[in-house]
Amino acid sequence: MVEDLCAWLRRDAVARVSYIDRAVAVEKELNLPITCKDIEDFGELDTFPFEERVCFKQAVEALRRDNVDKLRQLLDRHGKSVWVGRGENQARWNLLQAVARLVEACEDADRQLLDHSRSLEALVDFYTSSLREVDRLQREFEQAVGDSLGLEDDADEVIHQARLTYRKWADQLHAIFIRHVEKSGWPMLGRLANADVFDKILAPRLAESGRRVALFMIDAMRYELGVELAKQLNDEGQVEAQAVCAQLPTITAVGMASLLPGAGQTLRLRRIEYKVMVELDGQALTSVNQSMDVLRKRYGQRF
Repeated sequence: MVEDLCAWLRRDAVARVSYIDRAVAVEKELNLPITCKDIEDFGELDTFPFEERVCFKQAVEALRRDNVDKLRQLLDRHGKSVWVGRGENQARWNLLQAVARLVEACEDADRQLLDHSRSLEALVDFYTSSLREVDRLQREFEQAVGDSLGLEDDADEVIHQARLTYRKWADQLHAIFIRHVEKSGWPMLGRLANADVFDKILAPRLAESGRRVALFMIDAMRYELGVELAKQLNDEGQVEAQAVCAQLPTITAVGMASLLPGAGQTLRLRRIEYKVMVELDGQALTSVNQSMDVLRKRYGQRF
């Protein structure tokens, strides 16, 4: 009866405030964190706030030991605790949830990578179909890190562990990719390249009388984020996301120039000491304005 009554108090929006105030007071009166310091398992219910902190430390330890099953068990058991939803606690547990999803995704992807890495085409198809989810979870993890700034040192260890796991996975993927590029070359045969995007996709539409086209050049927008944008834009009309081969090296000046008209035929890169100079049809492009001038000269008032 006592457990049922406390469960009701925690669920009820009005009574919950009184429950929290009283539980905090009782914990302080009985000095429970010190009295119970030798107890490791408090069961499934977090009656007092200090139990939530103990559970979080256990989850961190599970992550440190690479025990993802134990980590997931603790997250599932305490995810709905009345203490998890309180300000700093919520940010801390959200971070841990993001870490668990990222670590699990890295492990799953690692197991599948060998079966999809026999060729460059297979590897790219694997990334665009499912492997990109690892990068999406990494982005959400870093967002959770931003939301948890100012937490105690436990969070720092969690963040470091997650970044280390992702880095090891990304390094492995990168090594396989570079090995294939060295053997097969880049861009891939039969695949659209960035340098041909304007001439093959935009130019035909601009050749139609009265056609208006909006072109967004977004720096450092990787494929998985483009897919998320396409999902959101799908509510406004028909949307198609298509993967293309980036122009190497993938620095801003090269990337922007590769999306201009005629880049597939006239884009040239020159190295001057330790810098890369980008030229389009013999003209150096050293600023955004110069790149925009290429479009302005070709399309006049339409630009």
